[in-house]
Amino acid sequence: MSTRIALKQPSTHTHTVMYPSSDTRFADPAIARLVPSQARFHQCLVNLESQVTPEAAFPDAPVDPTLDGAVPKRRLQYAAGRHCALTALRGLGLDVSRLDRGADGLPVWPGGVAGSISHCDDLACAVVVNTSDARAAGLDVERVVSRRRAARVGPLVVDRDELLSARAAGIDEALAVTLLFSAKETLFKCLFPIVRRWFGYSAARIQPNEDGTFDARLTSALSDGLQAGTNLSGRWTVSSGRVYTALFLTRD
Repeated sequence: MSTRIALKQPSTHTHTVMYPSSDTRFADPAIARLVPSQARFHQCLVNLESQVTPEAAFPDAPVDPTLDGAVPKRRLQYAAGRHCALTALRGLGLDVSRLDRGADGLPVWPGGVAGSISHCDDLACAVVVNTSDARAAGLDVERVVSRRRAARVGPLVVDRDELLSARAAGIDEALAVTLLFSAKETLFKCLFPIVRRWFGYSAARIQPNEDGTFDARLTSALSDGLQAGTNLSGRWTVSSGRVYTALFLTRD
């Protein structure tokens, strides 16, 4: 069984802002190719060393009261992620003023919308899509780890066959471990809102491909419609030392 969404030439909105610096770096256009033309993507960079408050940096994205006790960095990252999500939602033509946090810690998306938010140090990003175009969406960004860290954490998140397949695709070990981990995170973000059950890194076997796609084959049943052997397909890219992965699940 294979479930995928066709990726067309994107008209996806991509924009990067730096706050409160005057840096004017913009997103690599390759990032836009991660998502289908029906989706909207937004990312922003934030100066975590500044003394700016989340309320001042992102007045459109109030921090949820459950994070009142969190460290300033976490609160700023949260606000940045919500700002990206709200901007992306407005790109779909929705008039939204806030994005609540559910009891499970996940965003409560407006009816008829699927989305995903990710953070990586000073970067936050989000993608949204109408559920008439995709049943679910997953997005993740990770900084490429060092070779030493890859050797240490790799065995905890990927198996030997996955790593060998990535190396066979011409991907070096540090990038391979980061990419495989990110793809598994994206898979979880995409499927958890549907199956509503926690599952680990071994629930799917990931095969990254040289063309910027990756295949995910479920190794265990997650729901009636997502049985062991289900094949999913996503995309990946590398930009500014970070790996981005995305996956969209079709309605059928």
